[in-house]
Amino acid sequence: MAVVARSPKSRSHNQSLRASYFGSRPQTGRRRGLFTLPIPRFSEVFGENLPREAFPKHKRKRASALAVYTLAMKAAPRPSILQWSALMFLLVAVRAAWFAVDPTPMLFLGDSQSYLATAVWRSIPPDRSFYYGDVVRLVAVSTGDLRWLLAFQAACSVVAALLLAGAIREVVGAKPILAGSLAVVWAACEPLAVLWERYVMAEACALPLFGVFILSGLRYVATRRIGWLALANVAGTGVLAFRLPFVAAAWIAAIVLPPLTLLARRRITVRKGIGELEPVAHRSDASGVPSAPAHRSQLWVLLAHLLLSIAIAAVLHAGYQARFAALAGGPPAYQRADGLFLVAAWAPLLEASDFPDPALGRDVLAASRCALRDRSARNDQRFSDGCLVWQLTAAIGDPIVTDDVARKTALALLRRDPSGVAFLALDTWLDYVNPTVLADVMKWDRQDLDYPEEVNRLLGERFGIDGRPLPHLSTASNRWYFRASFWLVVLAVSPALAWLAFLVRVVRGDDRVRQAAWIAIMATVLMVIPAAVGVRAAPRFLHPLGWLAPLWIAELIAIISAFFHLDHRGIHSGTIA
Repeated sequence: MAVVARSPKSRSHNQSLRASYFGSRPQTGRRRGLFTLPIPRFSEVFGENLPREAFPKHKRKRASALAVYTLAMKAAPRPSILQWSALMFLLVAVRAAWFAVDPTPMLFLGDSQSYLATAVWRSIPPDRSFYYGDVVRLVAVSTGDLRWLLAFQAACSVVAALLLAGAIREVVGAKPILAGSLAVVWAACEPLAVLWERYVMAEACALPLFGVFILSGLRYVATRRIGWLALANVAGTGVLAFRLPFVAAAWIAAIVLPPLTLLARRRITVRKGIGELEPVAHRSDASGVPSAPAHRSQLWVLLAHLLLSIAIAAVLHAGYQARFAALAGGPPAYQRADGLFLVAAWAPLLEASDFPDPALGRDVLAASRCALRDRSARNDQRFSDGCLVWQLTAAIGDPIVTDDVARKTALALLRRDPSGVAFLALDTWLDYVNPTVLADVMKWDRQDLDYPEEVNRLLGERFGIDGRPLPHLSTASNRWYFRASFWLVVLAVSPALAWLAFLVRVVRGDDRVRQAAWIAIMATVLMVIPAAVGVRAAPRFLHPLGWLAPLWIAELIAIISAFFHLDHRGIHSGTIA
């Protein structure tokens, strides 16, 4: 399309440009908010063949901004209150339908017992969340009915689905109808979310905090504003307060989020202090390389963001550890069993020389009743009487000292044989994609074992429930869970699919490459951690990956639609061409 250069004094220049691109009806004004699209470069709006000299210099930026904002408003209009209300109504209806079909509370022996003990007797578990026990006390113990806890966890899933819709729009710029549809599908079908809502387990309560964590990270890499970075760290600490395996993910996020802001097609320079990094195009020489002062300023701002992120995370994590120490006694710590889990997870590689006292190591390894080199016996090494952890605890006595010895032993093993730990983690991950092993671990997570008598007595006295038939009931959520084994395999390979979406965005030069990188990094971390330090493959560890999955699915849909030129059907690919 030919554009005729006009005089700088011509007031009709911008109106003609707008009319030629978007029709004669003017659409002015900028809509600010959570879903504002990024500003493309001049050539992205007007094409590579249109010379910049066709526009007067002092009107070029104004004309470009007017066209870009109008196109952004048409491509991804801001959701109205009515749209959000309709989405919330649908999500509540879906979760209410599931609750009506399956209102039966279930227990996962070990974890659920600890949470109930915290709720009823205020005991602090050494290796699990104590905050979730407070939630159980507030919602279920105070009312005498565990169904109130299930209703509360269903409400948490509704909030998580709303956050998922916002994250989808942030990742791909999709119209509200697509983002809302994917959120409703997730709320209706995601088997792990449906199943663990019915258990006295912390997964469902942690999910909204996880959604805030991911969405804050997406907003930070898009806007580079300190407030979103701080919120991501706060939400990450909130998730680990409910799910202790999230500690490593929270620290990794605090470290990698600031550098991700540099992963962009356009250059980054400084705008008014450390509060924001703004993409601009004018601070460079003819070769397109940023000038030295701008480059140095960019690095200083990045360093300031990184140090501030680490400081916020350190303060929050120290506060959690101090709170745990005040309740449980002893020095500040996340828990009192991290070393025990590590030494059990890596037991097939363990040697007596890895112990701080090799003589103690020889005695413990010789006394263990479980086969040391049997990878399938690692769960027994951790929890069964007479096995590795039981023998180590019996030999030392003090649980704090025992955990410290186990931690030092595991770290010594890691230094001695890092490749062995890596291959052991790979073998554990392969269990997630092995249909035979996966079927066994799914049955284990379902736990059709009889509850101990003290648990049945507690359920009867406190909640009026007969716990004896519960492990053997065939409920709607259980049946749906066992029919979705293929979905668990998809979640196990989801990091590879998320990285595929990222690489395609890099090749296409997409402005949302930073968001794609954030999703791929978190998917990888959330898969590597349970594979590396878990005592067995456990589908419940894939629970947060089930929430992340619609994000990379939406990315792939957007990429495919852009490839086939389907943007006009309701999906915005993130690049304005």
